[in-house]
Amino acid sequence: MLIVDSPDIIADNFAKRIKKYLPFNLIIKAEHFADKVHAAVSAASILAKVARDSEIETLKKYYGEIGSGYWHDPLTKSFIEKWTAKHGKLPSCARAYWQPNIRTLDKQLQKTLEEF
Repeated sequence: MLIVDSPDIIADNFAKRIKKYLPFNLIIKAEHFADKVHAAVSAASILAKVARDSEIETLKKYYGEIGSGYWHDPLTKSFIEKWTAKHGKLPSCARAYWQPNIRTLDKQLQKTLEEF
């Protein structure tokens, strides 16, 4: 059995999404705040955060200042907005199907009436 911390409002939906990507059958139990209840989930969360922070530092070496990578961070938001304005697309490190990025890209690509 796999226990995961669900970011989805409906925890079972998150478990179903994970199952779609597995080539084998596995019982998945998705819970809200699983990291507060299960030590293994807490440990995995810490390891994932350390790995993520390391990857952000690697990306900064390539892209320059990108902030924390979280949308609520003004540096990250500014980086995405400036990048899309300059390149007309998201940087390859950005999540293409994340609503804040989609809105930013749409805003950059939307034509004004004068452009028609």
